[in-house]
Amino acid sequence: MCLVSRGRRHFVAIVSMALLGTTVGEPTAQVNAGVPPSVIPLSEGFEAGYGTFNSSSTGCPTIGCLWTVVTSHANTGTYAAYADDVKETGDQFLFLGPALAIPVRATSATLTFWHLYDFESDDVFNYYGMAVAYTMVDTLRKAGRNLTRAGVLKAATHLNEVNPFLLPGVRIQTSPSDYYPMDKVKLARYKGDHWQFFGNLVRARD
Repeated sequence: MCLVSRGRRHFVAIVSMALLGTTVGEPTAQVNAGVPPSVIPLSEGFEAGYGTFNSSSTGCPTIGCLWTVVTSHANTGTYAAYADDVKETGDQFLFLGPALAIPVRATSATLTFWHLYDFESDDVFNYYGMAVAYTMVDTLRKAGRNLTRAGVLKAATHLNEVNPFLLPGVRIQTSPSDYYPMDKVKLARYKGDHWQFFGNLVRARD
């Protein structure tokens, strides 16, 4: 498992994984009762440094490219892992050190983490990238376990979402006969040194 920062500030406070379908550490009565047992092979809050993680970077010669452990922006504890917005172009990796042992009887895994990111508000491509990523995650969730071409295509053609990175009132909607995800836009005019919206949403197809 690896977290990568590319040119933006990132904070990660808690990383944990839970496995279902194994009897490690679970009482027999709970298994017989039909309650899916679980184990937690990974739980890292960075309260003692990197813990089970390590940091490295590529394409960035300075030491500031590495993830560090800081006391700002912590979640439930005192510390968080932090990757700065450095000037160099490169990747900052925060990766798991030892490999996780996955029991053979495990049927599913759940990975959770608290993540905070920061990006420059004057770069429209940042918002575009986040909007696309949000819809991609929504599509993969709808596809579920059927991550085949047909499964993903079916999910992608049945979208009806409110994307937080779009303007209020703009929805992502698709159907098997309509692949056009957005049909509403808002007009803007340039005033002095900035763009200013005016009027109501209008249909882009009109």
